Amino acid sequence: KGPRRAPFRLGPHGPVEVAFVWKGLIASGFGKLLGARGVILLVAVLGASAFLASPRGDLAAHIVGSTVLPLWVFAAVMGASAVRSDLRLDQRYLDVLRALPVPGERLVRGEILGAWLPLVAVQWLLLPVVAASTLWMSFPLTSRAAVLVAAAVLGPALALVSLVLQNAVVVLLPGWIPQDP
Repeated sequence: KGPRRAPFRLGPHGPVEVAFVWKGLIASGFGKLLGARGVILLVAVLGASAFLASPRGDLAAHIVGSTVLPLWVFAAVMGASAVRSDLRLDQRYLDVLRALPVPGERLVRGEILGAWLPLVAVQWLLLPVVAASTLWMSFPLTSRAAVLVAAAVLGPALALVSLVLQNAVVVLLPGWIPQDP
């Protein structure tokens, strides 16, 4: 595909985890959405959510809500399997990574954060659209708000647990993971 744009300028000093987050954002392609493109995407999602929440968008809100809710569930439950910009991507370079003058827990933390942050962003971008859908407009506002807050917390938590487990398998049982790209 060619070189990918860096998500932000990486300084020569700072926490080591930031370098691995940087690498993960580039590997996942999410770095392209930081900056003006990300702002445009956010405005588009919020504008679509506002239209869907209006009385004119009832049918569209039902259709879009029926589509976006399963996407959010997929991002929360199976997203960690789809995003492979962590140690699973770097498995063939584990010997090189072990030779770096970086503590192992910081390396693993950075690798996991680099894959987790795009998953959280996708989940949180889908939540306003889910909130505007007519699937659950019959519920009281407080119940809907509670469900959305719970989804905003539990979805990223599920993705994090899944990423930790998958990266633990790479570290503890590297022979179980295929090395072919």
